[in-house]
Amino acid sequence: MMLLAWLIAAAHACDLGASIAALKDTGGKEDYLCAAADPGGATALVTALDGLQGTVEELDGPRGRYTRAITLWLLQQDVGWDAVLVRRLSADDRRLLSDGVRARRGRPSPSPAHDAIFKNLPWYKPDAGYTDGRLSPDDRAKIALADNPPPVPAPVAKVNEVEEARREAAAAQAARDAQPMSLCGCATSGQGSALGALGAGLLLVRRRRAGGTSWARTPAAGARSLRP
Repeated sequence: MMLLAWLIAAAHACDLGASIAALKDTGGKEDYLCAAADPGGATALVTALDGLQGTVEELDGPRGRYTRAITLWLLQQDVGWDAVLVRRLSADDRRLLSDGVRARRGRPSPSPAHDAIFKNLPWYKPDAGYTDGRLSPDDRAKIALADNPPPVPAPVAKVNEVEEARREAAAAQAARDAQPMSLCGCATSGQGSALGALGAGLLLVRRRRAGGTSWARTPAAGARSLRP
């Protein structure tokens, strides 16, 4: 109840839009806490993050401040985490996120930098007797997500695109099956080619029947024969 009251008071005491604008330039502790306390803070921060223009080097400052604010929002709201959101965080942010899950259950943070951040959050109550046995299955799933977020899934083709590809492949196969074949067993380019091949075959048959002509070419007039 005390945490809920703190979140409500913090949300009413700050201006989310003004805090996000301040984080783009410099930002202070009160701006991070304001964004973390507002239930709509993550959505507003992602919108601001997507609106940044310029090179990564130029935007390292505001980009880093926005992702750090998203990290604090995830810890403060204690809601289910979206892998898409976690993937946008830096490695440093994700280490803070993983440490924060245990810190929320009472572990004193082994990182002085993290400890200084957690001391500004109302749920941080370090307990020297902490063990990982306090972690719930949901806590462990969050730690695993922060430590090793899944890769971006490959794009899935739309159903109509898949069906169109199948139809095109079937039509191409049907066209190959319907194409006439020449005497050599090769596909011809049209009906004229097929008739031409058939005519040549009939002419050879007639020659063989008429004079027992061999398969060797008959020498042209005036050419020497290879026979004696």
